[in-house]
Amino acid sequence: GSRYAIAKITTMGDEDRASARHILLSNQGGKSMDELNARADSLKRVIQRNNNFEEMVTEFSEDPGSIPNGGKYEDFNRDRMVPEFTEAAFDKSIGSLNIVETTYGVHIVEPLEHTKAKVVKGMVVDANIEPSNDTFNAVYDEANEFSLAAKDLTSMEEIANEREYEIKEANEVGPLSRNIPGVAGSQDAV
Repeated sequence: GSRYAIAKITTMGDEDRASARHILLSNQGGKSMDELNARADSLKRVIQRNNNFEEMVTEFSEDPGSIPNGGKYEDFNRDRMVPEFTEAAFDKSIGSLNIVETTYGVHIVEPLEHTKAKVVKGMVVDANIEPSNDTFNAVYDEANEFSLAAKDLTSMEEIANEREYEIKEANEVGPLSRNIPGVAGSQDAV
């Protein structure tokens, strides 16, 4: 069979993007959400007083994916994060410190930047094309009829030209050949 692919642009335009940093206090350690919220509130006050967000990330955050980057997640769209984190990162003012609960625990989220990005989104449909039994049988019948009508080289060339078939020479077929070069499935013909 063959493959068929078609692509279509589905969306063009601007997309909201944000960068934010956060401290995660994970709920995996058995602490209640009330305890985590109280700790987040305390950390928030220290950060506001000392302006030491990155230091607090290193010391307290339990998100291994963002600790090496100072708690930052950069240039993400509204679909990347959990809804509560997204709301804090996109809908709160730059530089504000926001405490939010998610399925991961309690976060202190500071939006760093709101931007727009040009985006083009597309869809690709890619499928195998297999001939139906009717198509296969019709092509087989046509090839069989051609082989019966072409009695010799001259008649074969005449019929092929009438039907606008492509004629190819197979010069590299010898007594020890196992197939005809460039002709798939030709083992039985040799």
